[in-house]
Parts: sequence; structure tokens; C-alpha cells
Amino acid sequence: MKDFKKENFDYSGGYLTYEGKFVARFKYRGPITMAKFRNFLIKNFKVEEYFEAAEKSSPLQAIFAKKIPIFKSSCYSPDILFPENV
Repeated sequence: MKDFKKENFDYSGGYLTYEGKFVARFKYRGPITMAKFRNFLIKNFKVEEYFEAAEKSSPLQAIFAKKIPIFKSSCYSPDILFPENV
């Protein structure tokens, strides 16, 4: 399994891609920015692992499945960070 490399990401028009493959779309400003999302992928996922998980559900659900908060903030409850707990 390959590690994500920062230089292989491309961000254009609100779409984040990795080596030409769709990774995620950032339509609105929010607590999870493209940079936070990309850095989280680099630190916590292998390339194949992420794309398999994202195909099964969605990019955000693939992140939630890891059960690792993508950002550290006391203003977000576990219900927001991990919506399946609701």
C-alpha cells in the first residue's frame, strides 16, 4: 500500500484530486477545510485504503469510519464528529 504524498494532490474549482482520481469536493467553507482534509489523509490513510472506503460510502464517511477526529476543537460534540452515534 502506498502512502499519500502532498505533491500528488491537486486542488482546483473546489475539487481535490490525487493523481487524477477524485478525492473530495469542498463546496462551502466549513470546519473541515481542504488543507485539513488533505493533511488528515496523509497522516492516517494509505492510498488504496482511502479510495476503497470512499467508494463504499462517501469521502467524509470514510474519514468518520477511522474514528479519529479530523480537527481538535471542544466546540464539536462526538455526535457531530461521529454521526453514527446519533
